[in-house]
Amino acid sequence: MRPLRHLPPGTLHEISARTIDGRHWLRPTPAIRSIVVGAIAHAQGKFGLEIHALAVMSNHLHLLVTASCPTQVARFMSTVLSTITREVSRLHNRRGRMWDGPYHCIRISAEPAAQIGRLCYVLGHGAKERVVADPRRWPGAHSAGALLDGAPMEGVRHLRTAEHASTPRQVAARPERFQRRLSVVHTPLPCLADLPETVRRARIASALSDWLDVRGLPRLERTPPPHPTETVQSWRSPRTGARSPKRAAPRCHASTGAERERLVAEYRQFVDAYRVAAADLAAGRVAVFPPWCFPPRPPASTAGIVVQAIC
Repeated sequence: MRPLRHLPPGTLHEISARTIDGRHWLRPTPAIRSIVVGAIAHAQGKFGLEIHALAVMSNHLHLLVTASCPTQVARFMSTVLSTITREVSRLHNRRGRMWDGPYHCIRISAEPAAQIGRLCYVLGHGAKERVVADPRRWPGAHSAGALLDGAPMEGVRHLRTAEHASTPRQVAARPERFQRRLSVVHTPLPCLADLPETVRRARIASALSDWLDVRGLPRLERTPPPHPTETVQSWRSPRTGARSPKRAAPRCHASTGAERERLVAEYRQFVDAYRVAAADLAAGRVAVFPPWCFPPRPPASTAGIVVQAIC
């Protein structure tokens, strides 16, 4: 069973989602990169979610985000995952669901070390698997180029409703009419928000180089590398999986044990309050749910319910 989601406003979270059986439906071809970036950019513009970094690998994706309320994250991820499923399935001529269960949303503490550590983990994708020498060489959707070199992250959103309302001749004559080029906007991490842009890029590059060096991987190249060759794009067939043992997702990410215990205790207090309210709701009593949660739907026979506003 998926744990209850507790998203206080203004807190940093790491979101991850994985494809079924680890199949490589998201292999980094130019078409899939454009689809994924366009879906994320469209959802960001629609719901206003702050995105700090992202990395989309062949069978999973990671995002670092800050939301103003829980529904913002839920609507954003619903739009992103459903759009990617439709467009990638159309590209691969397949049907059915593509994601292996719900996405994970893990809270990150306000400690600078914890935030920088999770940023390096996301930006290190591609290099930590030893697929590319530099994370900026990964041809898929990746924030390394945007955060380190200021490179734009652009994608295409296909206007399928307008396309289906037009004739095939109209679509073939001017296909650009049914496409919108969108860009993902990166927001600096809370611990780096006050730094100038040049200092912030140097800080991220230094931390990422140290993170790679500790793991025995090559440090970042001094100059922005070119895009890799097609050998990475045809790394593995999308219909073959990369099965790996599933591990339980951590409750939170923190750099110190004391902060981790504090966040876990806060989450347990939230779960206890939620369970008390759910028991009152099931018994037909007035239920008061804790703030920043997703209350269940009340039964038709419930006399009354008081729900703390989540936004």
